[in-house]
Amino acid sequence: MSSASGASEQDGVVIEELDEMQIDPDERSEFVEASSIPLFGEPGASIIIPPQQRRRKRRSTAASTSMSESETDDESPQQKEMWIKKFISGEMSYQEYQAKMQQGVDIELEDEEEIVTRPRGGRKSSGFDKDYSTSRKDALRGNLQGPQQVKVEGKASMKRHRRMLPPALQGLMGQANLCYARGDAEMAKQLCLEIVRQVPLAHEPFITLAQIYETEDPEKFLQFSLIAAHLNPSDVEQWVRIAEISEERGNLDQALTCYSRAIKTDPKNFDLRMKRVQLLEKKGEEKQAFKCYFAMLPYIPKERGEFLVETAKRLAKKFHEESNITAAMEAMDRAYGCVPELFSVEDINLFLELLIATGNYRRALDVLMVHTSVEVHEMVNEDEEPTSRRSIYTVVIPDVIILDFRTKLAVVLIHLKCEHLFEMIVTNILTNINVEEAGDCYLDIAESLMKEESYHFALKLLVPLIKSENFSLAAVWLRYADCLRAIGDYNESIKAYKKVISLAQHLDAR
Repeated sequence: MSSASGASEQDGVVIEELDEMQIDPDERSEFVEASSIPLFGEPGASIIIPPQQRRRKRRSTAASTSMSESETDDESPQQKEMWIKKFISGEMSYQEYQAKMQQGVDIELEDEEEIVTRPRGGRKSSGFDKDYSTSRKDALRGNLQGPQQVKVEGKASMKRHRRMLPPALQGLMGQANLCYARGDAEMAKQLCLEIVRQVPLAHEPFITLAQIYETEDPEKFLQFSLIAAHLNPSDVEQWVRIAEISEERGNLDQALTCYSRAIKTDPKNFDLRMKRVQLLEKKGEEKQAFKCYFAMLPYIPKERGEFLVETAKRLAKKFHEESNITAAMEAMDRAYGCVPELFSVEDINLFLELLIATGNYRRALDVLMVHTSVEVHEMVNEDEEPTSRRSIYTVVIPDVIILDFRTKLAVVLIHLKCEHLFEMIVTNILTNINVEEAGDCYLDIAESLMKEESYHFALKLLVPLIKSENFSLAAVWLRYADCLRAIGDYNESIKAYKKVISLAQHLDAR
């Protein structure tokens, strides 16, 4: 090192001379002697490359620094280095390399409900001294902007230190870009390949190589772009750019993979998710598209509320057909939680049915209270467990309420075990619902009472049914017979079972 302090500028490259005595002893070990190699085609110019005996150390350091940008991938850095070297040397075709990189990458959705923000490979700051030391190192490496502040929605901001090439190779990378800008593409290629040879996991040279081949060889342009993206997976724009190009060329599988990689980095990006699901539909992968639609629901913006509700209903219908009631309920619940004001009466009725079918009775009652004039008065028992402190004391049911809502309110209160309200519930149904017109409502409520083993109250609804003209059916008589047997009235239950047999072939009655 020179004892003089100064700076010289040649071809846009600034070389700063530092006084050895002014450098912290801990930092001094980072400086190594380097040899100057002439740059062909540029008289008087040279590039600085660390001596051969120090390359292995530099390579391991560079590999560790590159891990911050590629640590989200499953493959180890050593494997990646080996694959890239084989590809560059011609020992491995691009198809083989791509197959290696694609291992474990599947657009099958992982659990995207829990978005875990993993810290990058940067150093943690713990106090002024550490921050000061880090800032000095950044300045020595030419990074005068300091650590980047990365904002994560819903979380406190965290620092991410941008990992860089070793200083000597930064200069070499700059020289490669300069050659490309001047039109010397061949020299730029050679310099990029030299950097790749020394630091296989650096993405910068592959970006420049992609730019070089963009017009002369579109296939190589795409190959180098993909390698750069794999090495720097947090670059969402790069993944999207490759996805769009792949889609234009008809390679939908590759486009889907790229969109999935971009979503992995930016999981809350609705536009990316929408593009992916549209591609899946274009490919005819309906099942996978529905999975992606389901995962996308929490990220549909409120401004697209109508689309959110329609998507949730489509999913609910599909899941219901597959007997996946829980998923159907969750789809509607996500939409309702975002835009309840956009739910029509039919939408609310569907949502209530799914809540009841999945045993979410308290939630169903809350929804009914929002959309009807039902009044629920509760009392709090301080001596009870927190989960069971709230108990329903009384309920006021308005005279004017939609038939389906009245029925569902009765079912919900029954399953919430409001036994002191059962008499009022049954009376309200008998008074406000015509058995000849809506006997199915009677049966739904009677079956709910039977599940709670309130057979006497169930009989009060079943008797009008068996006496009616429209609903004196075998299924109703069977429920009536079961209730009689449950309360010990065996003679009447036998008569009822005989009635079931006379109305239809019913194995349970026999």
